[in-house]
Amino acid sequence: MARQVFAAEISHEDTPLFVREQLAADEDTVKRHLADLSVLVDEVFILSSCNRFTVYAISDNIGPLTAFFAQYPGLKGYVQFYYNTEESVTHLFAVASGLLSPIKGDHQVLDQLNQAHKLALETGSLGITLDNMLREAIRIGKRVRTETGIDKFCSSVVDAGIELLYNRLDNLHDKQFVVVGTGKIARLALRYLYNEGIRNIVIVSKDLDRAKQLSELYGTKAAGIEDLHHHVKQADVVIGGTHYEVSLFPESYLSGFFELEKTWFILDFGMPRNFNAKLAEHSAIELYNLDDLKRLHKSPLDAFGGIEAAWTIVMREAKAFMEILMQLEFSPVLVAYWNRLQYIKNRELNVLLPKLNDQLSSRDLERIKKQAQKLIRNISGDLTKCTRTLTNNCKAENPAELIRNTDSSSQIKFNLSLN
Repeated sequence: MARQVFAAEISHEDTPLFVREQLAADEDTVKRHLADLSVLVDEVFILSSCNRFTVYAISDNIGPLTAFFAQYPGLKGYVQFYYNTEESVTHLFAVASGLLSPIKGDHQVLDQLNQAHKLALETGSLGITLDNMLREAIRIGKRVRTETGIDKFCSSVVDAGIELLYNRLDNLHDKQFVVVGTGKIARLALRYLYNEGIRNIVIVSKDLDRAKQLSELYGTKAAGIEDLHHHVKQADVVIGGTHYEVSLFPESYLSGFFELEKTWFILDFGMPRNFNAKLAEHSAIELYNLDDLKRLHKSPLDAFGGIEAAWTIVMREAKAFMEILMQLEFSPVLVAYWNRLQYIKNRELNVLLPKLNDQLSSRDLERIKKQAQKLIRNISGDLTKCTRTLTNNCKAENPAELIRNTDSSSQIKFNLSLN
């Protein structure tokens, strides 16, 4: 079988939260998965979020992906496979456009794709094809939101949670909040609360220094995890945004807590879940996790018709990208040339950068990497110009004939990574 782009995933669409938690992964875990899969496939990247865990890979067959998910017996029956390039490309572009998010038009997926790109670059698991596929997905996601108006209605899961609080609580600005964690989701929740003018917040974390940094940024208070129960007792709303389970109400405290005539609203944005689901059994607690928010919040786009227009763009862009991939397949010499340039650049940087680590800031080192990328673009000269005309003419009998006609090509339409 010829090389194809394959994909496999578990997602919020047909996989319960307790099953998705089996593949909840931090950056180090994703990198480890990428390193393991890189030995078996040509290129690979992983999109890991609270809503989905998707692997995209280039290989001669889908076997490495089926074997990867088979490591987790609890996933049996939940994994969705995409068996050819067109299916995989269309799926990624739809994900980037927010069409497959629990809340249609969710803009957070673009940040997640950028993160997936970054981790794959750092691991060295990306090649020219998936690099372009990811960049195109992000571009298309932005285009869909601009041209269909999705961005006017889009709402992240955190936004949905805050809207729920407005519907369930009076005088929300007077309520006391506890945010558990200092990671991405916790920071997103803090930003939403800050933008709503809510300041009665205590940030609780195992990392007190990070909690203090965030508290200074948002004008709130900070506390260590050992003080969690004290602050929860005084709170009206508790938001979980960390990567570990947290004991909010120890059994020894329960009677004392629930003697207070109040109701706690708990938003569990964590993956895996931060709080024990049994808390919802108590009459004094309203607990909402990611799947609860998905069921409660319906996108306004469903009534405005933006989805149909968005799908039209996705399908057209997927078809156009398939043509680009065909061009790359017919240009093996050019692909090898680019790969060689990338190899030389990385080899020289690996020699140079360790010598400069003590002399330059991380920002300066990043600038050097970007300048090195710009340099190899300039060195390549006319050879990097468009191969569209050239590669559409598949009558050349050998690579030499292809290269002789390079100067007559139009603008090249594939990108290179900055790293």
